[in-house]
Amino acid sequence: MDGITPGTKQGDMQPCGPDHFPAFPEGFPERMRELLGDEYPDFLSSYSDPPVRSLKINTLRKPEGFSPSFVLEDPEAVTWEDEAWYIGEGERPGLDPLHMAGAYYIQEASAMRVVPELDVRPGMRVLDLCAAPGGKSVQTAMRLRGEGLLVSAEPVPARAKVLAQNIERMGIWNACVLNAGPDEVCPGFPGFFDRVLVDAPCSGEGMFRKNPEAMGEWSVDNVRMCAERQRAILEQAVKALKPGGRLVYSTCTYEREEDEEQALWLSSATELELVGEGRIMPHRQRGEGQYFAAFEFREKGEREKSFEPYIPHEGSEGDPAVIRKTLDLINENLAKPLPRGRIVCSQKGNHVYLSPVGAGMLKGLRVQREGLPLVDVDKYGRYNLSHSLAMFLRPGDTLRSYEMNPDEARAFLHGDVVRGVEKGNDGMTLMCFRGFSMGWGSKKGNIIKNHLPKGLRT
Repeated sequence: MDGITPGTKQGDMQPCGPDHFPAFPEGFPERMRELLGDEYPDFLSSYSDPPVRSLKINTLRKPEGFSPSFVLEDPEAVTWEDEAWYIGEGERPGLDPLHMAGAYYIQEASAMRVVPELDVRPGMRVLDLCAAPGGKSVQTAMRLRGEGLLVSAEPVPARAKVLAQNIERMGIWNACVLNAGPDEVCPGFPGFFDRVLVDAPCSGEGMFRKNPEAMGEWSVDNVRMCAERQRAILEQAVKALKPGGRLVYSTCTYEREEDEEQALWLSSATELELVGEGRIMPHRQRGEGQYFAAFEFREKGEREKSFEPYIPHEGSEGDPAVIRKTLDLINENLAKPLPRGRIVCSQKGNHVYLSPVGAGMLKGLRVQREGLPLVDVDKYGRYNLSHSLAMFLRPGDTLRSYEMNPDEARAFLHGDVVRGVEKGNDGMTLMCFRGFSMGWGSKKGNIIKNHLPKGLRT
């Protein structure tokens, strides 16, 4: 889980750190002195520095020639993740049209350190538990490169919705987003996943500099509560891991009870072996707080022979007439075939998906997003290409596309029409900016009507 646990107990505060910085909660300084020893003054002084911000370029859709200098004034690379860059003070890339286009995901640098430990390869089956808001799922999807399966689960409904929105914005097709907890997901997938990520809810100490309000939710009792919940999640996560697979556990806290002690328990109570462990500290590295530990099954021979590429299921499920009309609309507008997967009608018949999973695999679970939505059928029975499909596609994938200039891109995000375009080749048009798709427009004459969903307009 990227962030802190909501609703934790309010702790008493005691002065600590620079005068301008909010006081640490009672009990926290003593625990950090015990953890860090002589390093504690350096740790304390790091809170006078601004929090570190960074972003990850979307390598799934990155066009040739795209540069981080299109977004950042003086890009500086994050050393432990490819195509990741620090954001300078005063820069606001979240307001750039490229952000809405899914050109990058804004994610704290230390949080990016976790997914490399998963050792994800194209074709794998990956489960991300406690996945919202989606930064680590996005990193994982980039490593899958559109091949294999990603299941991202989040138990809190509002957060699951945000997770699905970020999967859509980044143009990921082979992901299923579930509004479900580990105890609901893992028993239904026994020994199924090559990789399992548990970025567990925690006491959030590593976020104190980034989010001082988090200190008001910290207490020793909350640390203990988080540790109990983390162990329960890990007990479920192991059930879903394939023999020979790898599990990575992470938190954004410094507490040994939530970090090293969980790793020790997992390696002693299961068949997993600790193969890597580390911690990001703000006074040691350029980032906020993060702990991670990687585990594999003990038998090396099993690890080497376990991986077989996951091939998405093909076929169709649902009303044949709806599926036929969907495929007709796709063929009328796309220049390239869709990825391999099932064509699935929603139960209400108002959505059609390209799904990477087989029939029945998600039965009984609350599905927020099952692969890639292709079309939406409105109340008048009209078939419309989905916004999700637009975000997945590249300019060369469609019969018609239009490259907007910066002013047109900003106007498009406001919901405005684009005027003064060259006449001819009318029809549904993929609207793009710097080679990244942003949504659909319908071209007629020298005008392109805006089809960006109203909820996404600025």
